[in-house]
Parts: sequence; structure tokens; C-alpha cells
Amino acid sequence: MSLALWTALRSLRHRAGALILTVLAVALATATALVVPLVTRQVERGAQDAAQVFDLLVTAKGSPTQAVMSSLFYLDVPTGNVPYLVYQQLKTAPGTRRAVPLALGDNYVGFPIVGTSPEFFDQRLKPSAPPYFRVAQGQVFAEEHDVVLGAAVAREVGLKVGDTFKGAHGLEEVAPLEGEDDHTAEGEGHEAHNEPYRVTGILAPTGGPADRAVLTPIETVWETHGAEAEGQREVTAVLYSAENLAGIYTVAGEVNAGDKAMAVFPGQVFAQARRFWQLNLSEAGVAQQVA
Repeated sequence: MSLALWTALRSLRHRAGALILTVLAVALATATALVVPLVTRQVERGAQDAAQVFDLLVTAKGSPTQAVMSSLFYLDVPTGNVPYLVYQQLKTAPGTRRAVPLALGDNYVGFPIVGTSPEFFDQRLKPSAPPYFRVAQGQVFAEEHDVVLGAAVAREVGLKVGDTFKGAHGLEEVAPLEGEDDHTAEGEGHEAHNEPYRVTGILAPTGGPADRAVLTPIETVWETHGAEAEGQREVTAVLYSAENLAGIYTVAGEVNAGDKAMAVFPGQVFAQARRFWQLNLSEAGVAQQVA
């Protein structure tokens, strides 16, 4: 063995720890560079799909971005509620394929409780596609206070089909009181519901906002908030789909011409938000290079 090779091997042996750390660091950096874009694309795809399973989002008048972020992604305060009559008119309008009501206002340890109808589970990316939402365990809710959990809720909280829990008023997470566990928590200023919810099903993961939603019949939300009479009922939003493109624009125009609600194209809002986010990232990168 040559003197140079022997010297190199001896040096490597003495620096084995540093060499291993260097190799691990390079491997981690390479894996991060490969995995992060994949995860980012998966999240973006889940968000895009969630905005494309219906044609219009109908909410109270206000900011379109706030409407999408609150009623679709559950990340903001809703712009308000609209009368139940608005939902009824959309459901019975000529050319309607599907009108799905949403009612927000409660949470379970930070996860939004979303009142809706069974038609929620029949939404599709296109008419010929299978339902976008699939119940992987159990079944769709059938009675008031039944719930179907998003995959992330079931995983993070540890609930399973047949379990019960109590929700709380308000959209924000509440801390459990001393002596309570997360399944029965009620926070300061947030009155817990008296009647518990019962888990009847768990959704398959979608990569979208429904993964962190607690879905229950909309009648549950009305009953919980003392709005059982039809004249008292309101909805936070309606997910609307039409039979054809002309019907979509006709309904959007009619809704926006009135004073009770607004119609938003969620795909457009999402695309605008995505471009704004990319522009900010680009500008931040230029600023760092200049600095």
C-alpha cells in the first residue's frame, strides 16, 4: 500500500465522525430538496381540487377571498350568513345539478364543525368522476348529532367510529378546563353543547380542507343554535353546481344582482391568491439577494 493511500485512510479513520455527519447532512439536504416540492404540489393540488368540486360559492356579501378562506378552507371568519330562502331558491333553480348548504359557528378542539347535507358527499371533480369525498370507515351521518370526521381530525384527536364527544360554540380552539380531557372540553367564554356528537364515519384523506372538518347534518347546527323554526334558519354558504356553463353564469349574475348574497368563483380566487403568494416569494428572494 502506497504511503499516500495509507495516509488518506488513516485521516479518514480519525475523522470518521465528521465524515458521517457530512454525508448525513448532504443526504438530508438532497431529500429535503426533493420532498418539499412534492409536498407543496400535493397541498396545492388538494386545495385546487377542493375549489373545483363545485362551480360557485354563494355567501353573504363581503370579501371574496374571505368567503373562500372561511367557507372552503375554514381559515377565516365567515362574511356572515344568508337566509335559508337563498339556499332553497338555488336548490330549485332550473339547471341546478347540486346545491349543498354549509353552516359554521362551532368547533371541536379547534376543528370546525360544519353543518351540511348528505349531498356534500356526492360532489365530484367532474360529472363522470366518482365522488370526491369517500367514507373510509363507518357510514355517512343519518341523524342529528351524528358526525363524519375528516381524516386529520380522527388521526390527531384519536376518535374512532362509535365514539362520542362534545363540541363548543365559536370557531376557535378552546383549552380544556382542569380535570377535563380533550373529548369533553369547554373553554372560557365558550359554552359546550349539552348533547354529545356521535362518530358514524371517517373520511378517506383528500389532502384538502375537509381532512380537518367535523361534518354533521345542518339540522344539528340549527338545533344547537336555537334556530329550529324555518323562519330562523340561515346558512353560511352554499356550494352550487349547474348542469352547464351558461347556467353557472346565469345564477352568478342573478345572485350578485340581489342584496342578500354574493356568488364567488372559488377557482379564480384561489388562482389569484396563488399568484399573489408566488409574487411575494419572488420579491422576498430578490430582496435577500440584494441584501
